[in-house]
Formats: sequence, C-alpha cells, structure tokens
Amino acid sequence: MRQAVMHPDRKAFMEAIKAAPDDAPRLIFADWLAESGEEARAEFIREQCKNPMWFDDENWMAHVGPPPYPPEFVRCLDWLKSEEATADFGPPRDGRAWNRQDFHGIIGRYERGFIHYLTMSWEACCVRLDAIFDEHIIRKVTLTTEPPVDACDGDDGSDVVSLRGGPRYQWIPLKTIVFMDGGSTTAKLLSLEWPGIEFEWPEDEDESTEF
Repeated sequence: MRQAVMHPDRKAFMEAIKAAPDDAPRLIFADWLAESGEEARAEFIREQCKNPMWFDDENWMAHVGPPPYPPEFVRCLDWLKSEEATADFGPPRDGRAWNRQDFHGIIGRYERGFIHYLTMSWEACCVRLDAIFDEHIIRKVTLTTEPPVDACDGDDGSDVVSLRGGPRYQWIPLKTIVFMDGGSTTAKLLSLEWPGIEFEWPEDEDESTEF
C-alpha cells in the first residue's frame, strides 16, 4: 500500500517531472527509485523512455519482435500486473495488463513511465483521481459519465454552483464562473477542481448544466 503522505523527495521529483518537457527528470527519478529498492518500477520508466514503441497499442509486435520477447520487456509487463502498479486502481478485473491498465472501469495509458491519460466514470474520478495524480502525469481524463452540477443560493443570497461528489465539493459563486474562460459551467468547475487537466465527457443534449 502507498503511504498516506508522499515522501518529500518523491514529491519533489514528481514536481520536477511535471514541469519538464524532456525525460531527464524521469530518468533521475528512476535512479532514485532503484536506490530506494523499487528496481522494477525504475526499469519500467527507463524502458518506456528508451523504447516507447514497445508499448504502442497497435504496432507493438512490429517493434518488440517475435517471441521470445526481450527479458526487460517481459519484466515491464510483469510490473504492470504487480500490486505496486495497481495500488491506486484496486485489484485487476482479470490477468491482462498492457500499456493500458483497466481496473474497475479505470483505464490508464502510460507514456514515458507514467500514466498520462485516464478513462473513468465521474464516481471513480471523485474517489481515485487525486491519488493517481500524485503519482503520475495526468494530461487528460475522459469521463464515461457526465459530472452533475448542483446549484443553490449562497449565504448572501447569490447563486452558487458545485460539482456534486467532487472531493473538495467547493461552492463557487455563479458570477465567478460566468466571467471565466473555458467553455461550459461543468468545464470551468472541473478546471478549478483539477487545474491543468483536460476533461471530456458525454454531454446529455437534453439536459444543460448552464445556469
């Protein structure tokens, strides 16, 4: 199980990786992981940076070659199925593991050693996204269900809105939302809840979340 509080060195590495466009901080982090006893995770990061086409969903066989597969490739697949890799998802629904993790309806796609793209329900997003975000480089989340927006009168009588079930469930004055850039009310609330992550979801054309 992951520790409730992230090690300060690990947190510093993650901040550096998120800020850098190249692989250098990822590889330095891999060295630190290896020195800390996480050799399998370190190797996975190195191999995804070194051989990204090994993990291409469509054409991996053309790049990996026929069996027997390279031992480092096999070890990477073994790591994807490990308890360490699935800690933020829960146990796998089956024995399959690939570049895309699929656990309890949460699908994560790895790039250069970290999950960059997620597909999940809104309910799973509320419960799991913060923990996954701490350990990975989340660029985009595709929600399979539309986030519900609540509206009511605030303490001063003005309209306020919030994402129902969001981990911070913060009420935002509607007048603040109206003057924000970023599309719909839902999109603006998501950008406040998880800054820097792009979201998309199936919108119900018969029900509007605009106020």
